[in-house]
This record gives sequence, structure tokens and C-alpha cells, in this order.
Amino acid sequence: PFVMEFNLPAAEERYADLARAIGLGEGTQENMARCLIQEVRQLSSDIGIPRFRDLGVPEDRFVEVAEKSFSNNSNPSNAREAGRDDYLEILRRAQAEGD
Repeated sequence: PFVMEFNLPAAEERYADLARAIGLGEGTQENMARCLIQEVRQLSSDIGIPRFRDLGVPEDRFVEVAEKSFSNNSNPSNAREAGRDDYLEILRRAQAEGD
């Protein structure tokens, strides 16, 4: 869901379309897109996908993880261009989840 939130500016219409297709939410396109992100967050919890913060990745390794994420082969297919700093921010947000 953190990557989806990052991609929201570039993927809002697609997220809203998916939300409508599965019967989530109502209202504006942005609201529908945010409903989809929340549904993914809840589904992840329901099926037991651990939260990032529970994986125990120390913060001093975030730069390395961000660097590897940036150079990952799937980066070009991301809905929104993401740089190393973007990945670092996504990691920090995921680590802070629930604070």
C-alpha cells in the first residue's frame, strides 16, 4: 500500500477503476482510489503479510535497500518514476506505520 500511495498521482484513475470493479467506496475518483489502497492494506493484514516494520530491517540499512530498489528491473514499469530518495521515503513511511 505504501508504493500504491506513492503512485497515486500517476495511477489514481486506474485505482479508482479497480475499486469500482470490486465494489468499493463511492464518491470522487481520489476517494475511490484511496478506498482501494485501504482495501489492499486490510487484505495484507487479513492474510498475514507482515508489516515492513515487523521485518526488523534496521534503519541504517534503508539507504542500501533504497539503492537496490532503484536498480531493480521492475522500476521502469512503475506507474510513477521513482528515484532513490523516493524509495527511501517509502521505506520510512512503511517503518512508521502505526506510529
